Formats: sequence, structure tokens, C-alpha cells
Amino acid sequence: MERAQRSSGGFSYTNALIAELDGETACMVLSYAITEAPTDNPDDLPAPIAPFVALEKLSVDTWFINALAVYGEKQNHGIGTQLLSAAEDLARSNGLDEMSIQVYGQNAEAAQLYDRHGYKQVASEPVRLHPCPPYQTGDVLLLKKPLAI
Repeated sequence: MERAQRSSGGFSYTNALIAELDGETACMVLSYAITEAPTDNPDDLPAPIAPFVALEKLSVDTWFINALAVYGEKQNHGIGTQLLSAAEDLARSNGLDEMSIQVYGQNAEAAQLYDRHGYKQVASEPVRLHPCPPYQTGDVLLLKKPLAI
């Protein structure tokens, strides 16, 4: 929680956009530029985050979507698509011409959303001992999308 409360760095509330539907919070996206590769060795990190850091090393000079989440009952209203588009606009306004996002391969609905919007898999890393079902096995996928500036 403390990490998200900070006012600087990529993983900060200042990089989050929130969308409402019918006056209630429906969706959020957390996105930011990755300008340099993490220096951490994934094998030295806690197993659940290791694949994400390994893939982040391949995301330099992209606008990275760290999280895109829509409350279940608010899905299928196009609001996730609107925030995905807003993140792409932020990339363009910050001079970046490529997007990146990581998704569990087993999260078929999310992967299909990104595919419909032009994101393509460029790499993957196996899930390592993730403690939270349902994504305890399979791969974490790195998806990228070129943008027209």
C-alpha cells in the first residue's frame, strides 16, 4: 500500500486514471513510461514478481500499463477500452510510440481485449510460485503495440 501512496515513481497514484459508470467507480488504469531497464536480477527477487521484472527489462522506451481493472459488474460497457485508449493518448503526449502490458496467459478475457486493440505477444516468462489463484501456473505474457504519433 505504501508503494502506491507515494507521489513519485511509476507505481504511484499520480499515474492512475479512474473511470466512473453511473456515478460509481468502475475502472482504473495505472500507466507510465519505462525509460530504463530494472537492474534487479529476477532470480534474486521474490518468486511471484520475478517474471514481471524479467519482462519489464524488455519494455524500455514504452508506455507501460501496470494495471487495468474493471469491476466485474461494470464490464462489457466499453469503459476498459476507454481507459486503454486514454493510456495510449498519454504515451503519445509523452513522445512514446509503443505501448506494453503484461498479462497472465490464463486471463483469456484480458488477453482478448488487448488483442482486439492491436497488442501482440512478444515474450513470455513462466509463472513462479504465485500465491494467488487462479494464476499459479502458465505464463506471464508481454504484449506490445506500436502507436502512430
